[in-house]
Amino acid sequence: MTKSQGVVYQPPLDTESEEILCQYVNATSHLQVIKINNIDNYDWEKVVFPGQRILFNTFKRAELSIYSTAQINTILIDTIDCKKLKVDE
Repeated sequence: MTKSQGVVYQPPLDTESEEILCQYVNATSHLQVIKINNIDNYDWEKVVFPGQRILFNTFKRAELSIYSTAQINTILIDTIDCKKLKVDE
């Protein structure tokens, strides 16, 4: 897979939540780990390479936590509401 290609992930169905298509781009020169873990029974994690774009479906209330692996350990660098990452279709 090249950097210009995205990866699409489909979450399990949740009839109480609206799903949205989101996009995240790792604009750094470091490997990142992104996670959604603020929703009960829904833990999702992906490794994102420098320059990689990832598309994913998730719940509107989800929060994306972004961890940098620039050092020997992983550090939380940001948390973004997935509503802000929504792709306009």
